[in-house]
Amino acid sequence: MSVDCVGHPVAAREQLELGPTASLRGLVPGQSGTVCAVPPSGLLPALGIRCGKRLRVVARNVVGGPIVVLVDRRAIAIGRAIAGEIVLRMDE
Repeated sequence: MSVDCVGHPVAAREQLELGPTASLRGLVPGQSGTVCAVPPSGLLPALGIRCGKRLRVVARNVVGGPIVVLVDRRAIAIGRAIAGEIVLRMDE
């Protein structure tokens, strides 16, 4: 289960009233958005992936492997399972 920026559980993307949202796992290179929910993990904030941060997908392998995102001018590889729990408000 993901949590919002203040630590409240978010059961589904539909509960977020933030406009169009998508999980990071579903994005393709070139798409970007602002993080609005992350799974409870001590590692993601240390990597700069937290609510309010803007991410852009720069690479993904079609047959598996990590999704590479750009955050604060740094490329970070995120496993697909974790990427599926990160929810972004899509850029328009």
